[in-house]
Amino acid sequence: MCAQLQQDRRRFIKQVDSIIMQRTCRCNSFRCWWWMFASALQTLAHGHNFSQHNQERPCKPGFYCPMESSTPLPCPEGTYGPTADAVSVDSCLQCPSHHYCPRPGLSTSLLCGPVAQQPLSGQDTCICPGEGQSFQTSDGRCQCTIGYQPTNNRGACVHKLYDVCRDGKTRTQYGDCLNRHQWSLHCRQQVCPSAEDYQGYDGELGLCVCREPLGRAACGGLCRSRPATELQLRCQSSGEMELVWSYDSKVSAVSGSVLETAFKQWDSQGTLQCNSRLDSLRPVYIVLTTDAGFLGLLSGLPEEVQRLFPVSTQRDPSSSAEEELLQEDTRGGEMNSSRTRVNKRDMKEEERGVVGVLNPTTCLQLGDIILFTVDTGHYPLYDLDSLYNTNSGFDWGAFRQLKEELTLSWTPPSFFSLVFNQPGVYVFTLSSHQHKHMYVRVMPAGAQCYEPGPFFPTIPRHVTRVGISRRRNLLLRPDWLATGGLLFGAVVILCLCVTVLILFREYGWPEKKPIRARYRLLQLAYHMDDYSSKGSRVISLRKIHRNQQARVTQDSIQAVCGDTLGEFWDYEHQVDLEAFSSSTFYSLLLTQSLSVTTRLGQLTTEVKELYQGVLGKLQPLHPRLILEERPREGYERMRREVEREAARRKTLASQLRTLLDSQLQVLRQEQQAQQRVYSVFTAHLRQCTRLLSKVYNSNQPACDLHQQNWMQRLTALVEEMGELVSAECQRQGAWELLGEGPGAKLLCPDSGTVLNKDQIFGPDGSLRVCRALHCDPVTGLIRPNAHTHMMLSSCHATAVPPDYFLHPHTGRVMPIAGNVAYDPASSTLVFTTGSCAGDNRKWDSPLLPFIPYPTSCHSEQPLTSTHLRGLRPGQRLQLGAPMADPDTGVPVPILAVTIHPETGLVYPLGGVQVCPITSLPQPIQIGYPMLEPRTGNIVLTVGVSLDPVTGAVLPVGGVLLAESFIEPLSGRMVRVRGANMRAGQLVPNAGGYQRLLDCKVLDYTPHL
Repeated sequence: MCAQLQQDRRRFIKQVDSIIMQRTCRCNSFRCWWWMFASALQTLAHGHNFSQHNQERPCKPGFYCPMESSTPLPCPEGTYGPTADAVSVDSCLQCPSHHYCPRPGLSTSLLCGPVAQQPLSGQDTCICPGEGQSFQTSDGRCQCTIGYQPTNNRGACVHKLYDVCRDGKTRTQYGDCLNRHQWSLHCRQQVCPSAEDYQGYDGELGLCVCREPLGRAACGGLCRSRPATELQLRCQSSGEMELVWSYDSKVSAVSGSVLETAFKQWDSQGTLQCNSRLDSLRPVYIVLTTDAGFLGLLSGLPEEVQRLFPVSTQRDPSSSAEEELLQEDTRGGEMNSSRTRVNKRDMKEEERGVVGVLNPTTCLQLGDIILFTVDTGHYPLYDLDSLYNTNSGFDWGAFRQLKEELTLSWTPPSFFSLVFNQPGVYVFTLSSHQHKHMYVRVMPAGAQCYEPGPFFPTIPRHVTRVGISRRRNLLLRPDWLATGGLLFGAVVILCLCVTVLILFREYGWPEKKPIRARYRLLQLAYHMDDYSSKGSRVISLRKIHRNQQARVTQDSIQAVCGDTLGEFWDYEHQVDLEAFSSSTFYSLLLTQSLSVTTRLGQLTTEVKELYQGVLGKLQPLHPRLILEERPREGYERMRREVEREAARRKTLASQLRTLLDSQLQVLRQEQQAQQRVYSVFTAHLRQCTRLLSKVYNSNQPACDLHQQNWMQRLTALVEEMGELVSAECQRQGAWELLGEGPGAKLLCPDSGTVLNKDQIFGPDGSLRVCRALHCDPVTGLIRPNAHTHMMLSSCHATAVPPDYFLHPHTGRVMPIAGNVAYDPASSTLVFTTGSCAGDNRKWDSPLLPFIPYPTSCHSEQPLTSTHLRGLRPGQRLQLGAPMADPDTGVPVPILAVTIHPETGLVYPLGGVQVCPITSLPQPIQIGYPMLEPRTGNIVLTVGVSLDPVTGAVLPVGGVLLAESFIEPLSGRMVRVRGANMRAGQLVPNAGGYQRLLDCKVLDYTPHL
């Protein structure tokens, strides 16, 4: 007895030393050191009482008390302790077979129940015999787990089947398929608090989206600033649990029978036992069950929970361990009564409001506790059918026990607690409303919630962030419609195959019949012996295959070899020489030639591979063979160049396609616009013809009134036709038909005033302003003199460029290129703009664009070192006719002409350019692709020009034909008919042979 007392005293001295060491790390003042030694002395003074108290406390059944331990230790899982005052773990017995011990500290083993079995001993669970069943350690039942449902066959479980969602339907969290209208009815009538709160649904999660309640929205982030848990479950050093309520620097605690009723009553796994974890804290979160659903409290404490704490006090949480140690000797008596640690000062209970989240999504850590307030009308149930659940081994027997006590007991409980010791997702539903849910996500060990909570509104964002999702691996019901369709399709395909096989055998493989020559058939009508000479006769000989002949002739001298005996009489391979056909012979030769060519190609590839292999093996033998690797390197380099070239050509081809599509679209729009004008004009013209026939055919005086109406209608139609032609002239840019010719106005060199046509030309056509103009003796064009000025449409005066001329019909100054053409029939120049009115000339061949001969910028003399050549004998000067390129001699089309300003020789213009896609020389043609020299982009060729330095023929592009542009000289809107280069800049023009024809059509239209 004395030895036991000495051991207890030494154990207490060690505890005091540990307290002193802990306080020493935090002491920085004399008062702290004084308190530390006072505490140690007080502990030593009461050591004897503590030892006596520890000695008087017996070990209950299910526990054992070793000599070196101050607290009882529970028997481990799989064992039980039937006797009291046990001193070692050897006193704990293993659970016998067909029994289980699910938690530590059991005094007796539990029977597996009527269905479950356990052939082994020392186990903490039993085994359910059926598939899809989970053993519930709380009550020993075998329940269907997640994905299974019970049947009527003696509690057996089968896979739960779900419908296939089609026609835009989405699946709910229970697996039902709903369309948009059904979702709206379901959420408005059953899930959301009111129909106005419905905001939609999330088909991916199978979740209704409702508006957040006003209280929660008003609270916002302010509720998160305060700790969500004000309750904590503490494990005392005596091995008992106490519930601590801390608020406003005040702490109140409760333990004993009240705590046993609220917490340990539902702890079927024994997870709320202290064991060796002294001073451990577990957060406790409050959830109220109301008519509206689950309310997870963020702050405040409900009155029914506050009534558990009769007195509140101030206490420093950091000194809890020391206070418990100093007051250990005062604890005794009945431990099941409610108690409260006070500092001789009682405080009145504080009335506090509660703020929470309705039907929340909860994020918890392992070991966290939820305390539900329940009554007979509202209590939580585990929602096994929800597709959010992930723990197939979850034991929800406590919920079944809660339901029984609330419905059958005379004193139903007010609280229900649940400890979460397994990670996963849990779904709970309200007993009074099955569509009111609470979703709990328990994070695994080491993981944290994405945001302090633990309660969040049940919206898709929070549900996804905490890691809740709908199960995907569902067992779907057979889709009989699709299966029937597949079977029907297979039967149809099988019937078609059989039909095709029958037809193929009937018509595809006709039997080859022997060819019968006509003369053979004719000779059968005659007896050939009658026509034979005397002494001769006709003998019919039957030919037999040599193999059959060898078999028939047993005494044959020739031996039949094995290869010959293997042959057979194949009529398909016989060749009837009498029915010989040359086409058949050549088809056979073609087939053989193709086979020989194919075989030669294969042999060439094999020889190349053999050469490369031999070269690779011989290279290490001789250093000089390293040079033989250059062909392979060249091949790789060539392959890379080919790939780059293919990519470049593909890019340019895409750009060319876009250009061609744009050009075709512009031309189509122009053609459609002309067709609309001509159709309207033709309709008006026909109506005018009918009105004129009525006017001139009616001779009666009574028809005067009708004639007046017809004449008024006729006049209105003529006016409409005139307006139509005028609008078309403006659209096409034929301003000369409207009396407004294109070009700039010439200024008088003396006065600087604008000169009109009458001031420039006399009545006989002679020039009146010889100081400003002169007539070119070679081309016949009226050219402005040097230092002559013109006025643009913007009323600005500028010098006239050297390649300009004065139009004799309009008196306007305009460039030669694009406005003057060459008539090869009369060898004269024709104006393509401003001279349509009254011009009745006809041309047998298209006019050639005229381009001025290039001159030197220093001496204004024609270039002498050009490569221009005249036509060869026999060649025609016609647009598009072939000519020889002066540099390469390649035949190219004639696109324009130029005239030497001194000799008057006419040179056709045409040449060769490098194709931007193939990089090969090609003739310059209108509409062909070319590279724009300034930007390097691919454009379409619309004309040619002469290089002012070398005189070479250059393609011109960069605009689309028939596009609209503003002519800079007159400021009028015209259509693009071509382009030329002037001072290195692209200048579109509105003249040309096609414009001349269009203007003549518009000029002849009013005369109709």
